[in-house]
Amino acid sequence: MTTLIKNVQVVDGSGQSPVKADVLVRDRYIAAVGSFPSFKADDVLFGNEQYLSSGFVDMNASSDRTLALFSEPTFGDFLKQGVTSVLMGQCGFSLAPSVYGSLHTHQSRDSKHVANSNWRTFGEFLDTLSKNWAFGANIGSLAGHRVMREDIVHDPSKFRKLSAGELRVFRHLLLRTLEEGSFGFSSGLGYVPYTQTPYHEMRALADVVAQHKGLYAVHMRNETDGLLDSVKEVVKLAQDVSVRTIISHLRPFVGYEQEFEQALELLARKFSKAHVYFDMNPFPYSAVRADAFLPRRMQDMDIEAALSYLRDPASEKNLLQELPLVDARDAMVFRAPDMPFLRGVSLFDFAQNRHVSSKKALLEFMRATKLRGVLFYKNLNPNYIAKGLLSSQSLVSTNSSHATDVAAFRPKRATDTFPEFLRIADRAGMPIEKAVAKITSVPASLAGIEKRGMVAAGFYADLVLCSKDGSISNVFVNGRRAVADGQFKPAEATSGNVLYKRKP
Repeated sequence: MTTLIKNVQVVDGSGQSPVKADVLVRDRYIAAVGSFPSFKADDVLFGNEQYLSSGFVDMNASSDRTLALFSEPTFGDFLKQGVTSVLMGQCGFSLAPSVYGSLHTHQSRDSKHVANSNWRTFGEFLDTLSKNWAFGANIGSLAGHRVMREDIVHDPSKFRKLSAGELRVFRHLLLRTLEEGSFGFSSGLGYVPYTQTPYHEMRALADVVAQHKGLYAVHMRNETDGLLDSVKEVVKLAQDVSVRTIISHLRPFVGYEQEFEQALELLARKFSKAHVYFDMNPFPYSAVRADAFLPRRMQDMDIEAALSYLRDPASEKNLLQELPLVDARDAMVFRAPDMPFLRGVSLFDFAQNRHVSSKKALLEFMRATKLRGVLFYKNLNPNYIAKGLLSSQSLVSTNSSHATDVAAFRPKRATDTFPEFLRIADRAGMPIEKAVAKITSVPASLAGIEKRGMVAAGFYADLVLCSKDGSISNVFVNGRRAVADGQFKPAEATSGNVLYKRKP
């Protein structure tokens, strides 16, 4: 099968200015870039001088955490915004390895979505996906700290330090995931109880990743008043073991803009010695887990101890004083395990229905969801988001799942992250070739995703045709057109590859 895409402005991902050309696709690959006036292709697409780039790479997707990977394998929301490759396994959670052969860690997060697995190792996980599923996008994954640690300690309800023997086992297990195709390792140090994870544990594990030339992605311990100290810890780790590092969703929280600016300055200043990047999406909302609203003094409690305190009537007065003041009109229930009727409901309406204050509503939400609920909250400064996105160290990511079962509430970052970034870049005067490289060749190279991220002969034909304002008209994944003239074609969204990181 040959496809000839004619009369386009090729933005090849190298950072060079666009070049007017035709692009010839043969089967899954780009065969040539140039002029082919007499070539008789099976299919011809006239680009009308639109930009043609490589497919966009999302370095932080959570489609595994929500299991949308299986419930919506076409990845329609992502393909429609030009994303053709995603990296999952973020913030300490991944679907493998799983010593007990079930997704028990995911089940504890959202009991509505439960799945059994027929894999244990990371290699078996990737092989199962490759053999048994047809995905719309190319998918790769990191291995999650939380998942592996909970298998090793057996009783995740009580956090404790690992013994020397357990840490050796952990390092061996992590090494095996890297050898079997994982792109690296992620941790969620901002989540209870993993805020207690000692530095020496993370250093020992990141050292394994560095030796295998993988990526380390970290959700930091503190993103507000302790942001700068958290960034310093990440920089120190990256420098100590020489591991390529990504800070997951670095965010300018309202009230902490100065700390955010200082963090950007520190990362830029230290980059020559510590290769630390960060990912962002362009919208002023963040998904906040219920346990993140706990007072600082409770952040190191085990979940059961924290829940016991939350339920104690004698503690309520002090809790209401210590909980943050949340604008209930700007907070919406994003996830409520066992209570699907709450999804898409604003915290304001939740409070009104219960005839309580906003703070009391937040407390009741935390209790009702057993600290497993998630609010979608407008708490970021959009001006500083733009500044972060334009940094040379930032990566553009949805930080989201590609599908949601909340029909009335589809976050824009799940559907419009990459077009919105292109609009922001254009308004800021960033050349299109630089903006495109930032979402194609740069992340592909950083992750070690081979033969993707460039429009060049021999590369996979992951291609996006778009206008200057970020409107996506056509998307190809491995040579197959899944978006045609702006319309998503679910039946064609089956050509994605399961990505294995090759051994260095």
